[in-house]
Amino acid sequence: MKTLPIQLLLLFSLLLVIYSCEKEDSIIEQENRLKTVALEDAQAFLSQSWKKNSSGSGNSFITSISEEINYEDITNTDEELAVIPVTTTYKHLQSRIALLEIDGEVQSVVVSLKPFEHSTPGNFSGELLITDIKGNFIKAFKVENNILVIEYIIKNKIYKNYYEDLDKNSSYNSNAKSCEDFAGTEWCIDGEEVIVTAYLPTPYVSLSHMYPTGGGGEESNCEVGCDNNWNPSGGGGGDANLNPEPEPESENCPEGFYQNLEGECIEILPCNTNDEILDSAALQAAFADIWEQSGALNTDIPMESRLEEGGWIVENSGRFGFIPFDSSWSRTPCGINPPANWASTIPDNIVGYVHTHPFYLGEDRRSICQQAEAEYQGGPSDDDYFLLMAIASEVGNFNILGFVIDGEQITSFDFTRTENMQNFNRCGY
Repeated sequence: MKTLPIQLLLLFSLLLVIYSCEKEDSIIEQENRLKTVALEDAQAFLSQSWKKNSSGSGNSFITSISEEINYEDITNTDEELAVIPVTTTYKHLQSRIALLEIDGEVQSVVVSLKPFEHSTPGNFSGELLITDIKGNFIKAFKVENNILVIEYIIKNKIYKNYYEDLDKNSSYNSNAKSCEDFAGTEWCIDGEEVIVTAYLPTPYVSLSHMYPTGGGGEESNCEVGCDNNWNPSGGGGGDANLNPEPEPESENCPEGFYQNLEGECIEILPCNTNDEILDSAALQAAFADIWEQSGALNTDIPMESRLEEGGWIVENSGRFGFIPFDSSWSRTPCGINPPANWASTIPDNIVGYVHTHPFYLGEDRRSICQQAEAEYQGGPSDDDYFLLMAIASEVGNFNILGFVIDGEQITSFDFTRTENMQNFNRCGY
């Protein structure tokens, strides 16, 4: 009986060696399918693509191609990505073609970046769009502080360009089919919903996302580039300027400050609440989005032009994410009205819900909101509390939290309503 543990240990060691060898063989096999595009091949590819474009037989998405070709590192391989600065019909985006040889053929994508105002040279924040060289959608991410925090997944064909608002007169956009923007994600879809998921804790983009083959880039079906990644915001050289030009100071407050109802300039501080939900980078980005969508960025905006926005807070493997209420939830400046089938829209992994009150403390809302107090006081309304209780009852979990975002604070509350209510800093949104 004493020899049994030794036998089991030997068997485990053998299985571990076999597994390690199989994994190493798999990595080597994938590496052998990836090759650096030689300089002359990259030049030939670009020349051919440009001739097709100039002759009118190709697409008009790419409007110019730089003669500069840079080679940038890919993780877990000695192969490199050929990266070429370009301009596209998305004139306000910083775009580059990325070339890689896969299974003997040169594959190409266009990677475009739109930095946020707070983006810095070593700490990129912004939006990342991956398309083919004709402008067809492949992937889109939101990046905060060098971390991919949100991935936008489109189930249906896109009929309108991602950054259409940046270039209204683009001929490429003029052919777009009109349809409804979904939940402020800036993607336009027809019928299906955009699913906003999270949250890749890395500044790198997987090659399997950039060049989907076989399984289409889904991790569970990944065939090529599964363990290979590229950092599009930290690569070498090129004409891409990853930092936006500083915005001119506003009439009332300098950049990095907002004006409260008393006319004071209040500094927008990074979120540091010691609350695990509010300190999540993914949720901070989502909260910034829904506040912007509410149209209450300052007190000069008419109250009747603002809208409440909101969505579900979810948790996957210890990481928090956000799923906006779909279009069946009607929005007004004074509320969000759930549809009759609202319970069927609750995600399985919900831990809370959040919505905006698009007002500032002290504002008089009585002209647009029935039964409103003379001065807006902040915090959850009766309807907000009733919805939280209905959600908790529906999912059988009274640990569900509610969050209210207004112009000056974030308020959290639970089933006790006031006993555990807390007010937090605006967290930089």
